[in-house]
Amino acid sequence: IRGMLKIAFVGKRNVGKSTIINYLSGDQRVIVSDTPGTTRDALDIIVKPEGQEPFVAIDTAGMRKRGQMADIMEFFGHVRTERAIRRADVVMLMLDAGTDISKVDKRLGALIVEECKPCIVVLNKWDLAIEQNPGLTIEAFNEYISDRLPGLWFCRIIGISALEGINVWSLIDSARELANLASVKAGTGAINSAIASAQKKRRPKPLHGKVGKIYYATQVEVSPPTFLLFCNNPKFFDKNYMRFIEGHMRDALGYHEVPLKLILKTSGEKEVGRYTP
Repeated sequence: IRGMLKIAFVGKRNVGKSTIINYLSGDQRVIVSDTPGTTRDALDIIVKPEGQEPFVAIDTAGMRKRGQMADIMEFFGHVRTERAIRRADVVMLMLDAGTDISKVDKRLGALIVEECKPCIVVLNKWDLAIEQNPGLTIEAFNEYISDRLPGLWFCRIIGISALEGINVWSLIDSARELANLASVKAGTGAINSAIASAQKKRRPKPLHGKVGKIYYATQVEVSPPTFLLFCNNPKFFDKNYMRFIEGHMRDALGYHEVPLKLILKTSGEKEVGRYTP
């Protein structure tokens, strides 16, 4: 498994996670049932597509509200789902295209944002949703996703049918693309040019009469792309401004659908603050 692309499929109960993994693996190694909550643990399955590199599909227990957990096994299933997100290279957040985004979906989205993982928002049962509403488009979901899952507003959205296998393999192609993009290191010149351009477009709000200034930035890690931003004082930069900086850097550096991790440091001193999306 070491070195293989790891893709975690997460979502609320009975959203089709095991069905899609069965389709990918070509057999019934994961139990699928019409009874919600069949999968109780995170399962690693090695998928070997013909002519392509193998990858690990991580099936997870269906999540529901903490107050509705039936037993201790279900609780540990939730814990393992959180762990699966942490160790995945790319996360598939599976939603039912025919139902509203729930509190569980939002909680999973927040975990993905917290772990700074590349994510694809998967609209399962897309074929049924189109039958009910022929004018429905993926683009129509963009604003809805941005409103309900604000930390994932930039993520790719793909409509599929896990049962029929529609667009399933395109998910894997997209996952490989995002994982590769997250492993790219940008040039220092391009990074600082992006920062300078962003600050020309918009300045942070003054705090006690002082304005934040980013002097220099450098990339220190990949997967996720992680940047140190040397500034006069991290307290001068609120979350809204940091979201603006992140979005500008993502566009300028080509990380269009990949989350970035930005760490603010006082110039010449130890780290005193960190941006959390």
